[in-house]
Amino acid sequence: MVEGKTSSGIELNYVKALNVVRIIQEAVTNAIKHSAPDIIKIQSSEKNTRWLLEVSNNGNGFNYDEIKSKEEGNGLKNMQLRAKDSGFEIHIESEKTSETKISLLI
Repeated sequence: MVEGKTSSGIELNYVKALNVVRIIQEAVTNAIKHSAPDIIKIQSSEKNTRWLLEVSNNGNGFNYDEIKSKEEGNGLKNMQLRAKDSGFEIHIESEKTSETKISLLI
C-alpha cells in the first residue's frame, strides 16, 4: 500500500535519488524476506519542509541492538550508509513483538 504525497519543490540529484530508491527497496525486501507481514505500507509526507518517507509492516519485528551487536543485517547497514552519504536522516524502529518502521527524512 502506498499513501501520501510530497511537495513538488523537492529536487534530488541522480545519486541521492538512487539512494532513496535503494533504501526503500531494501526496506520492502527485508519486510518480505524476514517479517512475514500481511501489510507493507509506504507513506510519503512533508515534515518541516522536508520529505518524509516511511516504510512499515505488520509482520514479525526484530531486536535492532541485537542484530548490530552480532554484526548481522547488511541490508540495514547499507540503508544507513546510503542515508548518511546523501545527508538524509534514517530511523529504524522495531521490536520482536511489534511492527517495524523505517523512516527516511530527506
